[in-house]
Amino acid sequence: MSKNTRTALLLGFIAAAIAVIFFWQAVSMQQTASLKEIRLFPNALALPKFSLLDESSREFNNDSLLGKWTLLFFGYTHCPDVCPITMSNMAAIVAKLTPAQQQNLQVVLVSVDPERDSASDLKTYVEFFNKNFKGVTGTHEQIQPFAKSLGAIYFKGEEDEKGNYPVDHSSKIFLVNPKGLRAGLLDGQIIPPATSYPLDLIAEDLINILKHY
Repeated sequence: MSKNTRTALLLGFIAAAIAVIFFWQAVSMQQTASLKEIRLFPNALALPKFSLLDESSREFNNDSLLGKWTLLFFGYTHCPDVCPITMSNMAAIVAKLTPAQQQNLQVVLVSVDPERDSASDLKTYVEFFNKNFKGVTGTHEQIQPFAKSLGAIYFKGEEDEKGNYPVDHSSKIFLVNPKGLRAGLLDGQIIPPATSYPLDLIAEDLINILKHY
């Protein structure tokens, strides 16, 4: 094979590789543009090491986020509006997925009220909406840096004369990819008096993500 022929073949391979790269970049951009409600980040971000306890008093850590997509929501069982509505919406969205698709997705409520939310409380609460939903919590020293790493905030309100108190918290839902990286988010609950929430569009986005990412 002559030198000119080898050079021509090499240039041909390079051109083909560049074409493939541009093709997959275009496909990726088209898929991202097709998402209606879920926003994917340009670059997935690593989460710091964390350790919490789930509704069965088992450790929930970085490894618990591996192997499937995760929707994370920060809230608490005594929440009067945002949390139960969000959990109901998540249950309705998951119900629109096939059993195989549901196997590749987990929904996790992170309780920001560990003083009142025991493991058994969380188990009863999350399983009311879907038997496969998870609830996790820990000390505030464990929860705060985990929440911050995702971009969530929360703080305890003032107690009333009976010792009851609200906990203000982010309503966004955070998306973690099967590699345990922070991958995107969607806006949280539309609370009354609003009456609609884009359940079908979010379900379509999740199906798209499960297929292509």
